[in-house]
Amino acid sequence: MVYHGLVATNARAIRGCRHCRSRGNSKPGAGRSATRGGARVSENVYWQGRDDQSQQKLNSLPPQSLSVTTQTVQQGGQTVVSVTLENHGNIPALATKLTVVDSSGKRQLPVLYSDNYLTLLPHEPRKVEIHCPAGGQCSQLQLRGWNVVPAVVNIAAAGS
Repeated sequence: MVYHGLVATNARAIRGCRHCRSRGNSKPGAGRSATRGGARVSENVYWQGRDDQSQQKLNSLPPQSLSVTTQTVQQGGQTVVSVTLENHGNIPALATKLTVVDSSGKRQLPVLYSDNYLTLLPHEPRKVEIHCPAGGQCSQLQLRGWNVVPAVVNIAAAGS
């Protein structure tokens, strides 16, 4: 299927979560990606259980610590932050959310994220680009998720 130049690829099974299957989830996940010119522009991941009870097993996923690095540049009056996330664990990190805040923890708006609410499979890196408004106080990045250890990371100053 093609929608507005986006190609929706076939659904694919997501493997690599023995923890999910061993807890009664015979269908650990499925995903669908949309691409434009061969580059992924969208991806949706769905975790499926055999029944309602097995779906509750997602609540027992152990927390995952993610590594986060940032690089910042000034571009067209905006601050552009390139974030690299990586799941070094053996369990998927579900619904990983990034939030840009100032030094006091106040959310900064408007901020444009190239991706958010991510699923990171074991040992998977992912890059996210964040555009902060001119004059914004985008100094920290909050990280949280379904089974993600919450963290606050200082955003590197431009050129550092």
